[in-house]
Amino acid sequence: MLFQKEFGFLESDIKGFYSFVAKRGEKGLLEFVDSMGKEIKFFERDAINSLKNSFTQSASQKFFSLKGVAEPSAILGSNYKELVIQKRAYFGQITFAGAV
Repeated sequence: MLFQKEFGFLESDIKGFYSFVAKRGEKGLLEFVDSMGKEIKFFERDAINSLKNSFTQSASQKFFSLKGVAEPSAILGSNYKELVIQKRAYFGQITFAGAV
C-alpha cells in the first residue's frame, strides 16, 4: 500500500481503521479493510466534532459539517490521542491519517 511505503511501516503496525458513520456502507472501504484482515470502527458526528484539535481542511466540512474524517477518526481510535501522520490523499479519493 502506498501509505505504508511512504511512511515505512508494516501491516502489523496498523491497529485498525476508523471513519465516519456515513461511510459505513461504502463497499470499497469495507472490502479494503477486510483484505487487510483488520476491523473498522465508525464514529458519530458528535464524537468527531467534540475534539479540540485543528485538522487539515476536508470536504467533510462542507458535506457533513464535520471537523474532518481521517485525522479525527485516527485520533479517536488511538490509545494516546496524538496525530502523528496528517491526512494524505491517494488517487484523489482515499485518505489516510495516523495516530498513536
